[in-house]
Amino acid sequence: MTRLLTLLLSSALSLEFITAPVGACLSQEFTCSQGLCVPKDRECDFTDNCGDGSDEEDCSRYKRCDFEETGLCDLIQTSGWTRTTEVPGLKHDHTNSTSAHFLSLSPVRGNTATADLSSPVFLPSQTCQMSFYHYSGAKHGALQVLVQTLDESTEMWKHSTQPRMETWQQTVIQFSSNHSFQVVIQGQLSADSEASEVLAIDDLSFSPGCLTVPGTATINNISLHRRDKFRP
Repeated sequence: MTRLLTLLLSSALSLEFITAPVGACLSQEFTCSQGLCVPKDRECDFTDNCGDGSDEEDCSRYKRCDFEETGLCDLIQTSGWTRTTEVPGLKHDHTNSTSAHFLSLSPVRGNTATADLSSPVFLPSQTCQMSFYHYSGAKHGALQVLVQTLDESTEMWKHSTQPRMETWQQTVIQFSSNHSFQVVIQGQLSADSEASEVLAIDDLSFSPGCLTVPGTATINNISLHRRDKFRP
């Protein structure tokens, strides 16, 4: 089957911001109030990249969740993730706050622990982008991002826990699909994981290019709707 989904992945490990006259930033850059130019995909990502907060001010067109309120925003949890401010092995969120919430997955003794967090169903798009923060404090597990359409489930990104990376990291993923789709963040810890091992995610942001299908909770509902529509 022709692959309809492509991935553009960028890392926040090394970013170089430059100061330029207002209006002189490139089209793929955001112009801060003080003239600093930062990558466009770092706008509204829950981090003050400008230093003056201007890249976090106009975010009304973004779909964002920082997990500070119950209900998980418009996200759908099918299993596993726990909203918390600390777990064994992790005492802070990606901003180093000890009182802020994030989602975590901890081991289940003698069993494999899994967790799924799904986005709303999005309309076909070539410009949908997701930014999120993740923490891998585990030797026996993995974190991945999947895209589900009516026809297939595709792995778009995977972070192996080898080597063990005990620090928060940011990942930005761009999705391109000719069909309606749903994004799933999936974590897994094996049955032999130690009690202190943990996977965590925090501060998700979907760009304005991610437009939701009205009244549709999951990708399977689209299939059911189509069958009902054409049923004699």
